[in-house]
Amino acid sequence: MGTLSVLTLLMVLIPSALGSGTSIGFKAPYSGSVSLSSYFSSSGCGGHAKQIAPPQFDLQKGSGGFSAASSARSCGSGFHTSGASSSGMAGGGMDVAVKVGVPSSGLHWVNASWTFTANGFTSLTPGTCSVPSTSYYGDCARSVSAMITGYASLVDTSTGQYYFSTNVWAGVTQASSVDYYCTYGSCTSSATVGSPGPFAVSSKFTWTFSVSLQKGHHYLLVTSFSGGTQATVSCYAATLSGASGSVGLNFAHLGGGAKLTGVTVQ
Repeated sequence: MGTLSVLTLLMVLIPSALGSGTSIGFKAPYSGSVSLSSYFSSSGCGGHAKQIAPPQFDLQKGSGGFSAASSARSCGSGFHTSGASSSGMAGGGMDVAVKVGVPSSGLHWVNASWTFTANGFTSLTPGTCSVPSTSYYGDCARSVSAMITGYASLVDTSTGQYYFSTNVWAGVTQASSVDYYCTYGSCTSSATVGSPGPFAVSSKFTWTFSVSLQKGHHYLLVTSFSGGTQATVSCYAATLSGASGSVGLNFAHLGGGAKLTGVTVQ
C-alpha cells in the first residue's frame, strides 16, 4: 500500500567560484551533496498513485525535480453506510547542499537564486451524494491537489550553527475540492474550492540571508524541496456514486523543475 525509499547521495568535488575581495559567487557545477526521497501510497477500492519520475538533482547542472500522479474514485454502486474512502498520493523530496566560501569575516548577505517551472492538471467529478429520508446527517467529500514547498538554510559545519533565510518562498499549490452536506434525504454543496483544469507555473525566487560569517569556517547552503499529488473521494453516513478525481504534477525533465542559477556571498 505504501513505500518510502531514500535514494541517492551524490558528491561533486569541483566547485565553480567567481569573484574576489569582499564578494564571491558560485555557479554550476556545484560542490556538495544531494539527498533524495520518494513515496507513493493508495487506499480503498479506487485509489491509485504513481511515481512517474523519481526525484533527481544534478549538481553538475544545478537542476532537478520529480513527477507524480494520483487518482481516486467511488467503486461499484457507490460508497455506503458509516463511511468509506479511496485515496492516492505520490511525491518526493530533494535536499540540495551546496558548499559556499566566505571572502572575509563579518556581516554578509548570502543570496541563492532559483528558477521553477512546473505544469500539470487537476480533474474532479462530484458524482451523486445521497442519504435516506430518515437520516439526520451524512456528507461526501472529493478533493485533488498538487503541491511543491521549499525552504533554505545556511549551515556552519565548523560549529553546527544553522541560519534560516530572511524570506519565504510561496511554493506551488493547485487544488480543487467539493463537499456536500446531507440531511433527511437532501444534499447540498457546503464548500467548493478551486477550479479543475490544466495549470502551468514559471517563476524565480532568491532566498536571502543576513548573517555574520567567519573566514576559514566551512558553510553549506541547504535548500529542501518536497511535494507531490493527492486525490481523495470519501463519504460518511451517505451513498456516493460516480465520483472521481485525478491529478498530475510534472516538476521534472519535461516540466523544467528547479534550477539553482547562482549563489552570491557579499
